[in-house]
Amino acid sequence: MGEKAATNDVIVALLNAKRYSWEASLALRKIFEKAPTNEIIAALLNAIRDEDANVRSSAFQELQALAKKAATNEKIAAVLNEMSDEDAILGCRASQPFEEILEEAATNEVIATLLNAVLDEDANVRHSASEALGNMGEKAATNEVIAALVNAVRDEDANVRHSASEALGKMGDKAATNEVIAALLNAMRNEYATVRRSASFALENMGKKAATNEVIAALVNAVRDEHADVRSSAFQTLGKMGEKVATNEVIAALVNAVLDEDANVRHSASEALGNMGEKVATNEVIAALLNAVRDEDANVRHSASKALGKMGEKTATNEVVAALLNAVRDEDANVRSSASIALGKMGQKAATNEVIAALLNAVRDEDANVRSEAFEALGKIGEKAATNEVVAALLNAVRDEDAYVRSSVSFALENMGEKAMTNEAIAALLNAMCDEDVDVRWKASIALVNMGKKAAKNEVIIALLNAVRDEDANVRSSASKALGNMGEKAATNEVIAALLNAVRDEDANVRSSAFETLGEIGEKAVTNGIIVALLNAERDENANVRWKASEALGKIFEKAVTNEVIVALLNAVCNEDPNVRSSASETLGKMGEKAATNEVIAALVNAMSDEDEFVQWCASRALGMMGEKAATNEVIVALVNAVCNEDANVRSSAFETLGKMGEKAATNEVVAALVNAVCYEDPIVRSEACEALGKIGEKAATNEVIAALTNAVRDEDDYVRSKAFEALGKIGEKAATNEVIAALLNAMSDEDDYVRSKAFEALGKMGEKAATNELIAALVNAVRDEDEYVRSKAFKALGKMGEKAATNEVIAALVNTMRFEDANVRSKAFEALGKMDERAAKNEVIAALLNAMSDEDANVRRKASGALKSMGEKATTNEVIVALLNVMCDEDANDGSSAFEALGKMGGKAATNQMIAALVNAMRDEDEFVQWCVSQALGMMGGKAGRNEVVAALLNASTDSLVLADNALGSSV
Repeated sequence: MGEKAATNDVIVALLNAKRYSWEASLALRKIFEKAPTNEIIAALLNAIRDEDANVRSSAFQELQALAKKAATNEKIAAVLNEMSDEDAILGCRASQPFEEILEEAATNEVIATLLNAVLDEDANVRHSASEALGNMGEKAATNEVIAALVNAVRDEDANVRHSASEALGKMGDKAATNEVIAALLNAMRNEYATVRRSASFALENMGKKAATNEVIAALVNAVRDEHADVRSSAFQTLGKMGEKVATNEVIAALVNAVLDEDANVRHSASEALGNMGEKVATNEVIAALLNAVRDEDANVRHSASKALGKMGEKTATNEVVAALLNAVRDEDANVRSSASIALGKMGQKAATNEVIAALLNAVRDEDANVRSEAFEALGKIGEKAATNEVVAALLNAVRDEDAYVRSSVSFALENMGEKAMTNEAIAALLNAMCDEDVDVRWKASIALVNMGKKAAKNEVIIALLNAVRDEDANVRSSASKALGNMGEKAATNEVIAALLNAVRDEDANVRSSAFETLGEIGEKAVTNGIIVALLNAERDENANVRWKASEALGKIFEKAVTNEVIVALLNAVCNEDPNVRSSASETLGKMGEKAATNEVIAALVNAMSDEDEFVQWCASRALGMMGEKAATNEVIVALVNAVCNEDANVRSSAFETLGKMGEKAATNEVVAALVNAVCYEDPIVRSEACEALGKIGEKAATNEVIAALTNAVRDEDDYVRSKAFEALGKIGEKAATNEVIAALLNAMSDEDDYVRSKAFEALGKMGEKAATNELIAALVNAVRDEDEYVRSKAFKALGKMGEKAATNEVIAALVNTMRFEDANVRSKAFEALGKMDERAAKNEVIAALLNAMSDEDANVRRKASGALKSMGEKATTNEVIVALLNVMCDEDANDGSSAFEALGKMGGKAATNQMIAALVNAMRDEDEFVQWCVSQALGMMGGKAGRNEVVAALLNASTDSLVLADNALGSSV
């Protein structure tokens, strides 16, 4: 009769009889063995309201057994309804099937109901509700739930404390708050072992987030617990926390626990040591694990082998390798498997003939997992393992019944290098590319990626073409990469068509790999479709795809800007999609002058009037990147029109482009438009206009331009002021009017460092024409400016003003900088003194320069030598000659050469016996530039240096110095 007999009365009777009769239980099973109908569920729901506790209890058991089949909205609602029943037992029992039915149904309503139940007066209800919330995991991890569970961890009932702790653990990271950790720490000290174990389990699931000093201390305490379950759980938790908890105390406790009387504890301790990795690979730890590899318990042997593997090459001693070799032959398959993994992770250190032979034996193991791990281990050992026997075993295993083994074969072949890359191996990988198992296909395509051009055969390319259309995204992605590594050999029309399809794939990794491959194929991949796809990819939602597409564009255009590429981009400039048009314009711009054909320029001029403002902006920028080659009348007219565009970005790029075209764009119309733009309301446009006028240079040096720029140096915007000063500097002496000089003086006290520096730079470029007493005084003040860049520009400006700036005040200020900490300031000061020539050759200056000759900074020493050189004979004192002699012996060739040049400028006055002897010695220097400088110095000393030893040294000069040596001989003799 089955489900047809499922009336309320029948079910109640059977539930009641179930306690006494096996036949009644069997009858119930037969009624429920098919999918539960609404009638059956309704009958059971009625039964849980029965007055007889035994009937209710049996009903709950049956409902729990049917839970997974019964998870429809109606049944969920029915069970929810029961959760609010006043009967405590009913509430408790209803939550048990509920936790299984509703694992995927963590709605707000469900969570609220359970949250209520956690506060129920009945301990069983609280226990079941906590358990149910735990089964919902992170979905139920709201602040309210976590707070309720934290309270429940302190419950008077041990079962509630246990289930609350477990529930918090199942919620993982989300529940790892300070309050939760504190509650769990408290639970670690509970009198009940189950509560302590649950608290430890919860901390384990929270991982590194819970690895506080207090937690570590509690766990170290727990590893000495009298209950093995608690000890085992504590070790598991420490293991999950990894290196963070690897203190000496923890390691000592773990080493001790590897010898524990309880096998589970030994297993957990070994596993924990493995999770801590290389950091704990001490002799004591290795010895303990070595002992554990021989343990009587298979689980312990398994975890010990695994732990040794995780510690890598550090553990690869002869004893460990011997023990693992023994373990590869263990009676337990898990031990054999983990021993193989461990040997593989030890890499080259374990690559002995014995190990390879043992692994070769293991690839024939009856257990698929052992075979698979043995192949992976051989792969990790690499080329050393690529013996004929191993390769033969690999090729044989391509037909293994287990998919995981077949995929491991591909991994091994990939990692054994060229020795394993035989035609048979490639054929085996081709076979694997058609495997029914997706992982096998994926690993095979990865192996082909690494074989590169060696695998570039027609049959491989055909197989990869098929794989690019595989149902699995990983296979499609690695197949694309494999084609890329084959280079131009794979650049067939079919491949390019397949890649064009792949760049539109729904999976970002596939799109990314396809673009990468197109980049590797290079200019052969240039078709209209590919260009459009590459340009389109700039809008892809995935950053890696955008990057790979951009890289591919760069590689294609780097190799050759061919007519085909330009034609494809010209077509793209007319594409219906504005994003493609803008990207095409930008790409043409990046090609620079190479792409500046008449057709391209005409297309970009046309794009300057595109309906889309971003396209206009890109076209304008592209023309700017092509420089003067694009400065045709048509382009200039289009740019002049663009400076009146309503869009500020378009106007800004038009000014920038006109600036890049320089003097070629200096028509009256352009200059007038730029002067007008200096007064625009948009500060970016004003700054771009100033910059453009500066780039046009002296051709723009009209009264109107200078007046507009003089006005702009008082602009409210810092950047506009700086660009105006920069432009005036580029116009040079022509801009040195009284108004401009007054504005420059005013700028000396500008609040913005960058503006001040640009004002000084402009002064420097105007040179002596701007050298008024007021300006020189302001520059002297500026060499003490707090901003290094400003000081640097002030020194430079003083230097450019030359002798006009060589006043006592200026010289005193420059000498004073000898005390500055900043080496750059000191060197700039000496550079400025050097430019003042003989007028700066005062005693105090020479003394300062002499002092600087022993400065710790090489650049300061060079600039000091250079200044002495500029002062010539006026600076020729005995002290100076001695100092220059010392510098000539400096290890720094540049220092020495600047000293020789200085001596040369001092002429006959420096031609002392000691100096000539030093110069003759320096002619033997291995550095030809030093020889060159010495020859020059000797030549400048004239007849005073005309001695036999000098002539002999000059005659022996290197070939590259012969011309100068001849000149020197001419002067000396």
